[in-house]
Order: sequence, then structure tokens, then C-alpha cells
Amino acid sequence: MTTSRLNEVLVARIHWLSARNALGGCALSDGQSLTFGSGAECEIQLDDADVHPKHGVIWAEQGTIYIRDYYHANSLAIAGEFVSMSKLRPNMAVQIGNCRLVVQATDDMRDPVSLFPDVTTISSPQPMPMLAEETPRPVESREDRLLAKVRQLEFDLQSANAEIDILRERTQSLSSLAEQPALESDPFQEELIELLRAEIVELQQQLAVQGFAQPAERHVSTSPSGSHGAAVVDAGSYPLPAAANDDTVVTHSDLLETRLEELLNELEIKDEQVALLEELLQSSEALQQATQSEKQQLDQWMADVEQRFVSREEEWKAQTEKLQATILQLQQQQASVQSHLLVKTDDSRLQALQRVNQNLHEEIEQVRTALQTAERAHSETQQHLEQLRISTRAEAVQISQERAELARLKFEIDSARQKLQERAQARTPQVDRQLKQILKEHDPKPTLTDKIAWLWRQPDDRS
Repeated sequence: MTTSRLNEVLVARIHWLSARNALGGCALSDGQSLTFGSGAECEIQLDDADVHPKHGVIWAEQGTIYIRDYYHANSLAIAGEFVSMSKLRPNMAVQIGNCRLVVQATDDMRDPVSLFPDVTTISSPQPMPMLAEETPRPVESREDRLLAKVRQLEFDLQSANAEIDILRERTQSLSSLAEQPALESDPFQEELIELLRAEIVELQQQLAVQGFAQPAERHVSTSPSGSHGAAVVDAGSYPLPAAANDDTVVTHSDLLETRLEELLNELEIKDEQVALLEELLQSSEALQQATQSEKQQLDQWMADVEQRFVSREEEWKAQTEKLQATILQLQQQQASVQSHLLVKTDDSRLQALQRVNQNLHEEIEQVRTALQTAERAHSETQQHLEQLRISTRAEAVQISQERAELARLKFEIDSARQKLQERAQARTPQVDRQLKQILKEHDPKPTLTDKIAWLWRQPDDRS
């Protein structure tokens, strides 16, 4: 910012009250500018969360004080009205967030605390740099004008840099938001379908194994030494389910079959939904392309019609001018003939002049008829062009309605896909838990009796 010099004239004193009731002040001279904000690099530091680090600037130019907001559109309030740039008069208060700023005239010798009458507790004011008010204003010379122009250019440059910083921050924030990956319509659809198919295949295999594994028939035999024989399992191989009866096997088989049917139905429904969504999307894209091509054709046709109308209008103007010139020429000839009739001539010459006059009248009528015909054709052409414009406008409205319908269909398709994805993601963990519970109940560990029976059977198998 521009620094004050001894030859600068004091314009006003600026006092501010932060959100914590801390009072501060500084002097403002002509041609000087002061930035205000919550940053440490600002001359007027406002300690408030609602104030930007480089919020705005206040400056004096030819005895007039201006204030400007760099960042917010509704953060400077003067007399209850939000402004982005305004002139300031002495004793005028400006509300910036939760802070206040007051302009005090140079001849006003009141205590700065009295400028904020509604605040009871105010911290001790900071020392305010003062300029030499008694310094007389020197005669403005060329060097002074150059210095003032340089200061003005410096202020304009600083204001532009501040605005560029604010715009850079906004651009970076917008670019960071734009770079965030958008949620795809259905990123896990193919993977979910493959998992469901693998689960169905596994359940089919388990169901086939369960169908062949019937309840084992247990036979009790006696050894040659007379000792009690152990239970021997004749069917199946080790390990076999312990205490598995017909009811348990049938129950597990029914559960597996029911779950398999549910998964098959769910997979079929999802395939149909995906196919329907793809078909709707293709139809929407095809309809949009057809609408675009039709609009291009209509624009081209309308441009051709307008060009032809312009050429016809030019031809009609040329023809009208030619007919008007012919009428004027015939009227002049008629006047000449009538003047000759007034002159005494013999009968033969008079008759000849009358015939010439009659011929001229006939030619004038023919030219007038042709002119009326051309005017009617021109009016009909204008009416036809107006009808074409109205029809083109109606077609444009229809095209915009179709575009809105396409956008609505696309939004519905995206919503349906997102709902399908959420439903599949919410349902997959529950399905896994149910399958694990069924398999755990269906495949119990072998008991001691089954192990002894299997060991007892081994010698018989080897023999």
C-alpha cells in the first residue's frame, strides 16, 4: 500500500471495533489506500471469522473517501443496506461481519470510544499514527501531479492484484470441486451379476451332492471272538453327517432349493432391468440425435427461405421502380399529347393524336394492373414467410419440450440404476450370512461313533 508523506493532507481518521470489542484506529490521507480484513498483511485488521483475510479496501481520492468489498456481495452494510462499493462521509458507520468501522472527520476531536455509544466495554485503543495536520498544502506542481498519478496507479495495481487473488482462490475451489470423481451410474453391476452367477453354480453343486447323499444305513455285526461289533457304515465314505436323518436332509434341501430359486429370480429380474435401462438409454440417445439433425435441417431450410425472400424482395423493388418510371414517362407523354390537342390542327392529325392518347391510357392501365399484381404477390410472400416463422417457432418449442422429456428420462434411468445398486449392496451381505449359516448347519462335524465305524470298516475294505 502507499505510504504517507509529509506533504500529504489528512482527510479523515478511521476507527474500527472488532468482534471482541477491541478498538483500533489509523489516519487516512489523500491518495492513500488501506486494506481491511482478518489477515496479518492488512492495515485494518478485523478479528472476525466472517471476515476474509483480504476483504476489501478503503481509500481517499481528492478529499472523497471510498470503500470497496473484494470478496462478498452482501458483507458491507451501511445504514442497514448491503453494498459492494460506496462513498463514505464523516461519522458514517460501516458494518463488516461482526465488526464496525467509523469515519471521523479531521476537525472532530471526540474520543474514539464515544463513536460507539451502544458498546459498554471497549478495550484500550491502539496508538493511532497521525499526520502533520498543520502542514500547509503546497502549490500543486508537475512533480506533485506525477506523484499523485503514480500513487493512483499503485492503488489500481494493488486493487487489481487483490481481485486476482480472490478470483484465483475461487477458481481453485471450483476446480477442486470439478476434479472430484463423479459417482458412476452403476460401477458394480457387472461384478454383482458375476458373483450371483458363481453363487448359483455353487448352490447347484451342493444341491446335487445333497441329492445323492441319502441317509446312511447302519448295520450291527458280531466278531468271531464273541465281542460286541461296532456300527459299520455300508454306504458313503468318511466323513458322514452325525445323526443325520431324513427330515434334516429334506429340510436343508428345501432351503437350498428355495434360496436357489430366489437367486435365479433375482438374477433374471436384474438382467431384465439392465436390458430395459440400456434400451431406454439407446432410445433416448437416438431420439436426441434425430432431434438435433431435424433442428439442423430446419435451420438450414429457414436460412434458405430467408435468402430467397430477400432476393425476391430485391427483384420486386427493382420491378416496382421500373413500373413507376414507366408510369411517369407515360404521364409525361399524355400531358404532351394533350397540349398538342389544344393546338389547332386538321382532323386527320387530331384523330391520330387521339388514338395515341387512347393507346397511352391503355398502357397506363396495363402498367397499373401489373403493379397491383406485383404488390399482391409481395403481400402473399410476406404472409407465407410469417407462417413459416410461426411454424418454425412452434417446432422449436416442441424440440425444447422433447429435450426436457429426454432429460427427465435420463434422470429417471440414473435414479433407477442407483436404487438397484443400493439394493444389491444392501442385500449381498445378508445373503452371504444366510448361506454360511445353512452350510454350517448342513455339514456338522463327525462324532466319535462315526470315526470308530470308519476305522472298523478299514480291515474289511482291505481284505
